[in-house]
Amino acid sequence: MPAFQESILAVLPNTRDDERTVVVLCHRVDSWVELRQQSFGAGVGWFTQSTVKLDPQQVAGLKNALGGAAPHRLPSYLARPETNPRILRFESA
Repeated sequence: MPAFQESILAVLPNTRDDERTVVVLCHRVDSWVELRQQSFGAGVGWFTQSTVKLDPQQVAGLKNALGGAAPHRLPSYLARPETNPRILRFESA
């Protein structure tokens, strides 16, 4: 199986200093975008509370819904539909 790779596209701060959303481009055989809701814990650092996986078609729809004002251009291979959205991980304190 090919190695898993990921690239952080953006870190979106929250109104609280101990919360943020990270936009991550993930690669294996296929590619997808994850939105990760993170919190900061003393002695732990940033950790993921929940993750939403977006397939390429959903990324395109989100970009259109936001007016196409994304600061980064997504690779062309993200323009093809793959799967439905799903929560990959959910962690609760």
